[in-house]
Amino acid sequence: MTPEEFWAIWQQSEPEVKPVTYRLYYNDHGDPLFYSTEDQPGNYIEIDQETFNASAWSIETFWSEFSQRNRYYLALNDENKELIGFGGIAFNGSDCDLQTMVIKKEHQGKGFGTKLLDELLLKVSKQKSQRVFLEVVSDNEKAINLYKSKNFQQVAKRANYYPNGKDALIMQ
Repeated sequence: MTPEEFWAIWQQSEPEVKPVTYRLYYNDHGDPLFYSTEDQPGNYIEIDQETFNASAWSIETFWSEFSQRNRYYLALNDENKELIGFGGIAFNGSDCDLQTMVIKKEHQGKGFGTKLLDELLLKVSKQKSQRVFLEVVSDNEKAINLYKSKNFQQVAKRANYYPNGKDALIMQ
């Protein structure tokens, strides 16, 4: 199923199931600006597939994620309002999980991941969650270093977790 076909089906679904995400824009001074919107999941799917390849989420996973009431997603846009990344959190009682965080490859290494993670962690703080968990591919040094810079530590490892046989590090 293509993203366009998925979106056509999505538009036919009940209104209360449609995703509401918050797009995150930055002004010329790097200050975040928000507005609420309904988004086409196709944009998310394309970025996820380009970045994660075999371990990218399926259309069904996106459908499930965006329709859950305990989820919070941010979309990161550049100055041209082009979607360049996104991240989401699942709130589960006093704990929460960073479900995904992705920045388009051509925008990586420019501080966008840090800004997006900071905004997600701000929401965690406002929700008064006590612990945040995430998983990351064991050889994704950029992401691991980003998470370590925010005081995440490895608490476990899942061997051969991803479809390509790579391990997942569980961080808290």
